[in-house]
Amino acid sequence: MNRIKEFRESFGLTQTELAKKINTSQKNISRWEKNENEIGETSLLLLADFFQISIDELVGRTNIIGITEIKNELSTDENKLLTDFRACPAAEQRVLLDYADMLYSRVEKEKKKAE
Repeated sequence: MNRIKEFRESFGLTQTELAKKINTSQKNISRWEKNENEIGETSLLLLADFFQISIDELVGRTNIIGITEIKNELSTDENKLLTDFRACPAAEQRVLLDYADMLYSRVEKEKKKAE
């Protein structure tokens, strides 16, 4: 029993979108989710890396308490932002974080001006 569908849905992705992210077919994702095909080692690693979880968590040998609940609290836009962020290399993630900090500082300045 794997948890691909659970993680995919918590990220707000379709099978096709996930397939593109890890360079496989939608058909493979569907078969893996239904446990019709075994997942190869390379695909397991790609999926675990994409979701930023261990392979044990992906295949249901361990469980992150509350991950689904936390992900379900996010809006569609928040899930997309998180998914896109995770798909970026580390250097680009740093740029995005710096930009977010700059925007947040600007919003806080405007709040103080309004007070």
